[in-house]
Amino acid sequence: MNDVSVIPLSVRLNMLVYDNGGKTADRYTVVIKRDYWYLSADANAPNGVCMFGGEFLDDKEYLKLCEDDDLVALKSLPVGTFKAITTIVRDWYGEGMDE
Repeated sequence: MNDVSVIPLSVRLNMLVYDNGGKTADRYTVVIKRDYWYLSADANAPNGVCMFGGEFLDDKEYLKLCEDDDLVALKSLPVGTFKAITTIVRDWYGEGMDE
């Protein structure tokens, strides 16, 4: 059986989340497919950060962007960051967050 729905969404979208430890307001870098996004801990707040960074042109650019940051699990993110990712995934990639 080749049911794509059993594959976690983060895997289907090749989604990774990096944390710079709070060095900047846009603490989290979210990579979805070849796109990257900058988010703060409460990205949906009026003073929060939730912005599209662009698309990686090559792997060297990707490695340079995240080389000093730690990879983190979706479940460990603040609620505001997770909600913003849910909105991005729904609006830009047409998927619902199931995890």
